[in-house]
Amino acid sequence: MINKFFLRTVLFLIVSQNAMAVETLVDMPSIQPKGLVVVAPAKKYLMHERLFLNLARKISESGYIVVRLNWSELTLSDPEFEAERAAADINQVIKNNQAEYGFSSEQTVLISKSFSTKVIGQSIDLAKKQILLTPNCSTEASFEKTYDYILARSDIELAIIISNEDPYCDVRQIYQTLAKASKLPVLLTLHGDHNFVLRGLSATDFDFKYQDQVIRDVSDLILNF
Repeated sequence: MINKFFLRTVLFLIVSQNAMAVETLVDMPSIQPKGLVVVAPAKKYLMHERLFLNLARKISESGYIVVRLNWSELTLSDPEFEAERAAADINQVIKNNQAEYGFSSEQTVLISKSFSTKVIGQSIDLAKKQILLTPNCSTEASFEKTYDYILARSDIELAIIISNEDPYCDVRQIYQTLAKASKLPVLLTLHGDHNFVLRGLSATDFDFKYQDQVIRDVSDLILNF
């Protein structure tokens, strides 16, 4: 009998949650897995995008099962309910895969990006290791108010990674908030746009060096949490 954990493969799964289908993509390590990593997307930057694809490859090569998800068809169909539905999508994917592969919250890492960083509240106890990529903040919805629920948790291993030029959150808000925090998370600031990409003069001129740095940094964080 072949041990499924020693197969380096990618699987498509469908998770049902209140008649909503959540598409997931699973990267299996080539060794006995060390833990489970779930990657929640942004609104439009989804699981097949370059950052998530290369993150999954890098992390699975380090010995972790990596589950990427896309939102269900209904999740973003109504702005009034999208946060609630996205939170349910993430929660159900984590629970299903913890049950499938036998990992506890202590062995689970949740990586969320942009929009999804704001809807992980009900999944906090399912993943005691959290990495927020490009969290959102504004004058109306400050970083402090948006993320106070996770910053107050002393039992969470938390890391935040953002570009100094990110148009969806002024990094100064993060510094001001963390100056008052009782437990400091890991904070890494790089450069580039909301996806850590430097754009050149032409429409096809992209520099991914900072996005590649994020991939290395996230992999290192998971190994050292």
